[in-house]
Amino acid sequence: MASMNMVYTLHKPDPVLVVDENRRRLALASGFDPASMYVTKAEHAKTIWVVGREQPARYDGIVTNQAGVTVCAAGADCCMILLADTQTGAVGAVHSGSKGTVVGAVKALLHTMTQEYGTQPAHVRAAIGPSISGNNYDMTQENAKAITDLDPSLTWPSKENPDKVHVDLVRANVVMLQREGVPLENIDTSYALCTVENVQFFSHRRDGLPFGNQLGFISRRPCIGEC
Repeated sequence: MASMNMVYTLHKPDPVLVVDENRRRLALASGFDPASMYVTKAEHAKTIWVVGREQPARYDGIVTNQAGVTVCAAGADCCMILLADTQTGAVGAVHSGSKGTVVGAVKALLHTMTQEYGTQPAHVRAAIGPSISGNNYDMTQENAKAITDLDPSLTWPSKENPDKVHVDLVRANVVMLQREGVPLENIDTSYALCTVENVQFFSHRRDGLPFGNQLGFISRRPCIGEC
């Protein structure tokens, strides 16, 4: 939420001590251990970190099958996408803005879960958090070409900028997940409210610099009894 910035960089409004405290409060309210909480970077690419392996300097996605570990995707207009494998218990989180969507960051997340944990797309449940809506986001036609090629209905001409097109990033990621075999009924976009239009969320497009970040998060709960 807009009073709880969750990411620290030199371009963010809050010092690291404040961000750490915000994360601690989030963890306390949500019932997970802040010491086992990992947050994606925002590199606008598709590198995925597997928890337990050497941590890359830059990555936009995280996967794990370890109980008690919480993986988080940061966003402030970009899509925060969470995946859960209902069979293996593996989970993943990815930050996917326009560049991440163009290069297929969510596909990279799903492929990593498949390679590492044997995840089958048919068993995956996905959720996309608050993100910028297509009516509030545009790109040049050249930069949006990969998304237009994915499905022409994902982009449409901008009346304000004739050389640009509006882009529906949420639906683009839904289409990619579907094409990878995730059933549409397993993809929840009910929380994908527009960050620009809803002031309770941080929005880079609306607020400019400096801006904060919200988090989408998911974890595999520790087992109680037999797993």
